[in-house]
Amino acid sequence: MLPDFVVIGGMKCGSTSLLRYLNYHPDIILPRNIKNLEFFDEKENWNKGLNWYESFFPKEKNKGQVFGEVSTEYTKHPDTNNVAKNLAKTIPNAKLIYVIRHPYKRLISHYIHQVGAGLEQRKINTILRNIDNMYVRYSLYGYQLEQYLDFFSPSKILVLTSEELRRDKDKALSRIFRFIGVDESFKVGNNVSLNTSAERKKWNSIGRLIRRSSRNYNAYCYYKNKYPRSMRIADLLLCSAVNVDSLSKESKEKISPLFIEDIKKIEDTFGLDLSGWSFDEV
Repeated sequence: MLPDFVVIGGMKCGSTSLLRYLNYHPDIILPRNIKNLEFFDEKENWNKGLNWYESFFPKEKNKGQVFGEVSTEYTKHPDTNNVAKNLAKTIPNAKLIYVIRHPYKRLISHYIHQVGAGLEQRKINTILRNIDNMYVRYSLYGYQLEQYLDFFSPSKILVLTSEELRRDKDKALSRIFRFIGVDESFKVGNNVSLNTSAERKKWNSIGRLIRRSSRNYNAYCYYKNKYPRSMRIADLLLCSAVNVDSLSKESKEKISPLFIEDIKKIEDTFGLDLSGWSFDEV
């Protein structure tokens, strides 16, 4: 069977924490231990066919259950190919969830992620001399949603902020549960906390080998989600701290107008109030 909802991102906006929260709800079924199936992207797994995708979900659904997937790769336009079109064609009635975060913070967190994975050696302010880069593009949430609004009405897309999840987890999750049609009164409790451990870590050579293997990395993520305290020891063995420069005044002056204009699109389309996102300080 196919999923009823898809969390389409965003990357470094709390999707891993949301995955943990959703897994606790008894009526929500997600692919076990797997994030980022990347099926709808023609550059990734689209050519594997629908049977491949359906194999990650149960063949039958119990009363009241909903199926879903979490894939931050689905809001990385234009570095993906026809994601929204393929998703709409495959699951026309899908409900979409998009978690967003202050653009500066998402951008910096993404940069740290790349440095930690050994994929980025440049300084952040050097990169931002040219604003046409993935760190900026993936932080333009209105721009990312444009591809989906060609196929889905705004009522089919729930946009919420990672700040909401952090400030009042139960209230934010209640909104999500109501949106996807499961018991909104269910409480996750304090079993799961918002993921912050990956913010400033750099993988050593062994850690990078684990990351390169999807099976090993999915296993690492599974045990990290299930036994977060115990896995801190593994993090100490596999990772070291990452130190990065702050955004310069020149960088902020260059990218802030883009973000402010983009946020206005989100507010107008989805009736959000993001006035709490200051662009003076981060």
